[in-house]
Amino acid sequence: SSYTEVELWRLSERLVIAFAMDDLGAFFSCLIATVWFLAAVFSFEYMKHEDHVERFFVFYLTTLAALITVAYAKDFFTLYFGRVSFGEIFCCQKIGS
Repeated sequence: SSYTEVELWRLSERLVIAFAMDDLGAFFSCLIATVWFLAAVFSFEYMKHEDHVERFFVFYLTTLAALITVAYAKDFFTLYFGRVSFGEIFCCQKIGS
């Protein structure tokens, strides 16, 4: 069993954005990466006939980053910060054409 902590940013004594890499987080991040890879293989063919392919892949990779953040979040503050910051990217984008 391995456990590694990485502190990304310390806002104050109690508010820290940090990641904890343990066996469970590694399992879920590998599962997420595998599913996202398989979906990417399918999506290249599917998106050939669609508009805004670049926008799709920006959202696709942003969602992957959000899920990896959830898998490795050390505490609830990091989980909340990661979820809200990635969620705001989606909310602030113009979804129409």
